[in-house]
Amino acid sequence: MQSMRDRLLRLGKLYSRNDSYFPTAYLIKLLEQHSCQLGWDPGFIPDIFHQVGVSYSTLFTLYNNLFEEKDTFWGSVGRPLHVLLVLLALLSAYTANSSLVATKHSSVAIDKYLVELQTLDPSTPDINTLTAGLRNLKRELQRNLDTIK
Repeated sequence: MQSMRDRLLRLGKLYSRNDSYFPTAYLIKLLEQHSCQLGWDPGFIPDIFHQVGVSYSTLFTLYNNLFEEKDTFWGSVGRPLHVLLVLLALLSAYTANSSLVATKHSSVAIDKYLVELQTLDPSTPDINTLTAGLRNLKRELQRNLDTIK
């Protein structure tokens, strides 16, 4: 895992400015599929791409698009909420390092994810962890917004 991380960081720093050589969206999807199957930490792949120089807002957009694709892959490997787990990790990091605009944007996204979770079977793996994590993050965002006003 460390070897892959080091290689991605090295290649990403060289080529990430050109999507023809470093197709970020494709690489994120591919690596997340492997991450999901191997049970890696949900923040592992986004952290690599952020270290390469991909902004939190770009990562959020790419992962949000991945979530909205509703790809059946995630369910087929028994982890239907993997992308939401990654988004929770990403939004937590994003919120800790973002501006007010990013915080408001994150808050709207969290509401959307919570609504999505309410439509799922309560016995779905990780649903309680995700719901609690998103609600806690939402409260933290609200506190941050209240202190800025």
